[in-house]
Amino acid sequence: MISNELKNLIIPNLKLHLPEERYQYIEQCFAECYITIEDGQQIVSLAPVLDDGLSLQFDFLTGTFFDIVNWEEVKKEGKLL
Repeated sequence: MISNELKNLIIPNLKLHLPEERYQYIEQCFAECYITIEDGQQIVSLAPVLDDGLSLQFDFLTGTFFDIVNWEEVKKEGKLL
């Protein structure tokens, strides 16, 4: 489970990458989160909010946007939070 503190850091950055009509689904993004290590940095991958199978990734410490990746790959390589 992701902490409320980290969630509050991620949400403003997440909104920058979502159409406004998808804001209502933001909580669903946090229902399933994975952590991976990228270049020595801990990264949180959120469940896709769109039906495109893409996961938005954010820095575990700061909540800043990191990348967009394939959700199925994240689930294979990451650790469920």
